[in-house]
Amino acid sequence: MPDGGTSDIADLPFIAFSRASAPGLLARIQELFYLNDFRPKTAFEGGQLETVRRMVLSGLGWAIVPSFAPSPPDGNGSLVTMEISGLTRRIEIGPAWRKGRENRNTDSLLAVGKEVLATRWA
Repeated sequence: MPDGGTSDIADLPFIAFSRASAPGLLARIQELFYLNDFRPKTAFEGGQLETVRRMVLSGLGWAIVPSFAPSPPDGNGSLVTMEISGLTRRIEIGPAWRKGRENRNTDSLLAVGKEVLATRWA
């Protein structure tokens, strides 16, 4: 049974986010790999989180997704998430916007993000 370490996934096909649709997230994931001297075998790219999830559910490989992303409504528990053990460095991502440009959409986004994070680590 895999323990979630990098040795368990090193030879399995990796599903990456595409540079065109998620350049920041892809850069952070690549940074995580670089900092941990890990080189996955990228087999596919997906444009959106749901596309990547569907590729994983189809058995095409494994992927890294943000830990705060809500679980998909697949309903049968066939998608498993786990923390990768053995990493010596981690990355964090967060929202960013131009100072002085706050609006109610930004406020709503932050409120939802805080709620999701609060329930995730409660």
